[in-house]
Amino acid sequence: NLLKIFLFTAILLTPWLLLNLTPIHTQDVLLLVALGIFPTAIAYWLWYEAAARIPAIAAALLFNLAVVFTFVNASIFLNETMSTQLIVGPVAITAGVTLAKMKTADS
Repeated sequence: NLLKIFLFTAILLTPWLLLNLTPIHTQDVLLLVALGIFPTAIAYWLWYEAAARIPAIAAALLFNLAVVFTFVNASIFLNETMSTQLIVGPVAITAGVTLAKMKTADS
């Protein structure tokens, strides 16, 4: 199913590629293929494999935590400065996920 989505996207974007006047280099294509295979396709595949093994509510709640991990990784690996807004957002998301998880555990 995920492969169909990727193929549909490739077909949909092909006309734009053909109309683009910017020259395409072999290195560009290789980097795009590597980017599509390793961090994107494998990550989605692992996510769906993991989501199939846990309850749907847990998968949905964990999906919301992706934003928190994005902020943390940006501050660690990209040296992004964490402003008050960038701290309050992940804290609010984590609190919401925790409350939702507690509510589902009670019922």
